[in-house]
Amino acid sequence: MLAVVPADGSGLGLESAHKLTGCCDTILQWSPDDTSILVMPDANIGGVTLQHLLLDPLTGKTTPAPWTGSTPPAWQRTAR
Repeated sequence: MLAVVPADGSGLGLESAHKLTGCCDTILQWSPDDTSILVMPDANIGGVTLQHLLLDPLTGKTTPAPWTGSTPPAWQRTAR
């Protein structure tokens, strides 16, 4: 299981669902604003790259990324 734990030790954190391991078969990347973790399965089935997921570090909920691709995206901060 993949676990997200507060760096300051202020809570228990959470464990991910959907058998996300954070191991050698998965690439993880925090978004620049720390609101999600990009989960990129480093595998394919029948030559088809598995869908990237966005993991909410507060709830553990995953959603499919709104793009397709087999390499990490270039994260960009948005202007406010």
